[in-house]
Amino acid sequence: MKPGNIMLGNYGETLVVDWGLAKVMGQPERAGDEKTLQPRSRSGSAATVMGSAVGTPQYMSPEQAEGRLDELGPASDVYSLGATLYTLLTGAAPIGEGDFESVLKRSARGDFPLPRQVNAEVPRALEAICLKAMALRPSDRYTSPRALADDVERWLADRPVGAYLDPLPTRIRRWANRHQKSVSAAAAVVLVSITCLAVGLRIVSRKNSDLRTANDKEREATESARRSAALAQASGDMAREQLYLTRQQLAQAAWQEGDINRLKDLLARQRPESEQADLRGFEWHYLDALCATEHLVYRGHRLRVNTVACSPDGRLAASGGFDGEVHVWEASSGETRWQKHVNKMSVNCLAFSPNGEILACAGNLGQLSLYDVASGAEIQRLEGHGVQVFGVTFSPDGKILASAGADGTVRLWELPGGRALHVCRGHQNMVWSVAFHPQGKLLASA
Repeated sequence: MKPGNIMLGNYGETLVVDWGLAKVMGQPERAGDEKTLQPRSRSGSAATVMGSAVGTPQYMSPEQAEGRLDELGPASDVYSLGATLYTLLTGAAPIGEGDFESVLKRSARGDFPLPRQVNAEVPRALEAICLKAMALRPSDRYTSPRALADDVERWLADRPVGAYLDPLPTRIRRWANRHQKSVSAAAAVVLVSITCLAVGLRIVSRKNSDLRTANDKEREATESARRSAALAQASGDMAREQLYLTRQQLAQAAWQEGDINRLKDLLARQRPESEQADLRGFEWHYLDALCATEHLVYRGHRLRVNTVACSPDGRLAASGGFDGEVHVWEASSGETRWQKHVNKMSVNCLAFSPNGEILACAGNLGQLSLYDVASGAEIQRLEGHGVQVFGVTFSPDGKILASAGADGTVRLWELPGGRALHVCRGHQNMVWSVAFHPQGKLLASA
């Protein structure tokens, strides 16, 4: 097989035009018109005699050039195809011109320049395919011409070839070409992340600038007060008063900006040391009361609290949570008046009646329960929604109870008795809350 025996048809087909040395595998050879190379002796030497030369030495495999005719097979064809590929890549035969004997010796040794030494523009992957096909030992070559063709087709399709490991950048580019959607999505995510980071850094920078400006103002005010104190050592009280006023102004600004820690620090600096007059006035105690941290905490729920309500007289507070419990507390002390597990799931809403005697609650089981506030006993259970109830409220006169649920309805109940008065429909989705007009003539829902 050599370039001179291969032609391309009008439609791109490949034609082999000289089958003079063809051999059918698995069948005895038939004598032809051409003579084959014969070994010089049977001593195992690789030397051959020329005789009537059959074939072109520049494209012979090493085993053919050495006369090891019993080793000729598909691997020899792979070598010849590799030599043909070599010529296509470089424009020259692998073995240069010379007398027949020297050409045979160089063919037997695999003595030929690398394709890229002849043509530096030859792709490295194609060079690797060519060199694998022209390996000196048949076992190192492609197992068949089909395997060689597959590697060439992979290169043409811009896919990895078996004979060569591409550099990392090439593999990354090839992967990106095969996964363009993923790469585009990742690029979009990176772009959005960079944009968000830039916006965040700009916001932080602006906040830091504002903080530096505030600190500069404080330093300037403090320095101004110190200079005033140095100039009026004899009137130290006047300097203290000036510093006090300046810090009070800064404390007021800190409160307006919501910087509680800074406010506390400024107020602490105004506390008089021993033997100093106390300059603190109403303005100081007012700000100190605003940032006081003392408060009352009601503890008892095992899970998150969903809803709270206060009795009309403000003496009681009620809470309901994810634990399905209702707790009623003394508002002033935080002591528990009573608690009940009223729902297997969650308590979503609570409401005291206008007279403070009844507590209505509802949750995810779709029912409303009315409890006696004094004893905690269940008075009545109202059912109608069938699904979660999110809002409940009493009319101003306490004669009607309204509820809102996930079924998209608002239901009105008569009290006492619990008779269903009306079902208000019209919402396209869940109803979350209801509220009566102060005169009880209108009902709002959302």
